[in-house]
Amino acid sequence: MSSRIHDSAQDPLLQDELGAESWEQDIVPQLPKELEEQAWLLGAMQRKSGKLLRASDLLRAVLAYVLCVSSFRRLGAWGVVLGIADLADTSWRDRLRKASQWLAWIVSQRLQPQGLVPCPWLKKQGTELLNWWMPRI
Repeated sequence: MSSRIHDSAQDPLLQDELGAESWEQDIVPQLPKELEEQAWLLGAMQRKSGKLLRASDLLRAVLAYVLCVSSFRRLGAWGVVLGIADLADTSWRDRLRKASQWLAWIVSQRLQPQGLVPCPWLKKQGTELLNWWMPRI
């Protein structure tokens, strides 16, 4: 017998709030303008004919993996369900491994005050700290 306490009528609303439209409208405009270019330059994106077409989708997958997905296999399922990319778990692992410099660049862009350039020592130390902190996959 069903109960109103366990009614899940609001779950679709939550899913709609966290969907692709919200990502495109709320998050992507806040990202650095050179996001795509830097992803290609720093090796996070490598194949133009690949299944993962945009750097913002790669960032979304990185965040999903870090925040809520417990394995690369589940990340693969997540990518298929949301229509982001149909990649195997090993492909996701390789992509996330190659994205560390690009992620460091994104963090430096978001933390850097407008118009200021960090000193070379701090930039080098920040990259070394990020490499130490990033798990070896």
